[in-house]
Amino acid sequence: MKITGLAFLLMLLIPARMAFGQADDSVKSINAFKAVEAPRIDGVLDDDCWREAEKSGGFVQADPHNGEPATESTYVQVCYDNEAIYVAATCMESEPERILNILTRRDRFSEGDAVNVGIDSYHDHQTGYMFKTYVSGTQCDLYYFNDSNDDFSWDAVWESAVKIGDDRWIVEYKIPFSCLRFPKREDYTWGFYVSRQLSHNKETCRWVRIPSNQSGFVSRFGHLTGIRDIDPPKHLEILPYAVSWGKTEGKRPGNPDYGLRFCCVFRLTFMN
Repeated sequence: MKITGLAFLLMLLIPARMAFGQADDSVKSINAFKAVEAPRIDGVLDDDCWREAEKSGGFVQADPHNGEPATESTYVQVCYDNEAIYVAATCMESEPERILNILTRRDRFSEGDAVNVGIDSYHDHQTGYMFKTYVSGTQCDLYYFNDSNDDFSWDAVWESAVKIGDDRWIVEYKIPFSCLRFPKREDYTWGFYVSRQLSHNKETCRWVRIPSNQSGFVSRFGHLTGIRDIDPPKHLEILPYAVSWGKTEGKRPGNPDYGLRFCCVFRLTFMN
């Protein structure tokens, strides 16, 4: 059978479209459960919402062996209400004495075991908020922009608590919607990322695989679905700043040679 040039081109394009469609459909996702009552942030998952929320595992290594299964199991769950999003990570540990518990100051990095939670609430694949909690309870947060650039000066007010058990440790998060930026919609799909740091074997494992030989970070987040009927909060920013200036005048009786005045102004900005 003779194949024309047009038919040959179609044979090439159709599999390519199918491949792209499969890639989009294969993005890992987790569904958020609507909590009737907010969970207590205590590291103990005995609240009703955690019994109902989807549990997702399948973490893979980023280091030291990118793409291989994690050496210890980790499971993540997500709930929400009208005020905040709640995330629970259950970190199994076959030898709990190996958990590295180092107490440090907020926003300081250490070698201790930890869990990171990332949210791209705009779902623009370029910006994201990262919330890190060490097993010691120490918190860190930062902001991502342009996909992989980070800003460690960003700070937010959020809660977390850790509980260490016989064969696991659990970290529970409350991230108020006031920490995030997102437009008004009926329902939401957000970028979502979770990673776990196991210090005893220098391992980092992730809920979604990010190949080490490819660029991009926020653009490779998984999906968080199921959030509906919430309102973006109004954000009030108060930024104090001081302005000073000096004025020199010629000498004359009763008048100083140099005058210096200071002005302190507060700026209030409402942000959606």
